[in-house]
Amino acid sequence: EESGIELSMYFARVTRSSVVIIVPQKNADDVNDALTEHGVLVIAKPINKHLFHHYLQFTECFRMRMLTVNEENEKLRHIVEDMKIINRAKLLLITCLNMTEQEAHRYLEKQAMDMRMSKMQIAMQVIKTYEN
Repeated sequence: EESGIELSMYFARVTRSSVVIIVPQKNADDVNDALTEHGVLVIAKPINKHLFHHYLQFTECFRMRMLTVNEENEKLRHIVEDMKIINRAKLLLITCLNMTEQEAHRYLEKQAMDMRMSKMQIAMQVIKTYEN
C-alpha cells in the first residue's frame, strides 16, 4: 500500500540503518528533494555495480560515524545527568547544613575518597538523607 518513498522515510525515522532508494532517472531529482532531509540516499537508475558498491560503502561509513556521534551524545547525556544530581546534593548541603558551595563540593569529594565510592553515590546518599 505504500510507495518506496514513504517506506524509506519510515525506515529512516524509526531505525538507525542507512536507507538507500533506487529510482528511475526521470524521478530522481524530485525524490531526492523529498528524501534528502530525511537522511535517505537516492540513487538514479541505471547504475553500474562499481558505483553502487561505492554508494554502499559510503552509507556504511556514514552509519558508523553516526553511531560514534550517538555514543558520544549518550556519554555526555549521562555526564549532564550526574552533574544535575551532584548539584542537587550540593544545594541540599548548602541549605540544610549552611555550607558554602566550595564546602559542599569539598564534602562530596572527601566523602567519596574516604568511603571509596563515587561522588555520584555520595550525592545520592546526601539526597536520600536531606531531601523531604
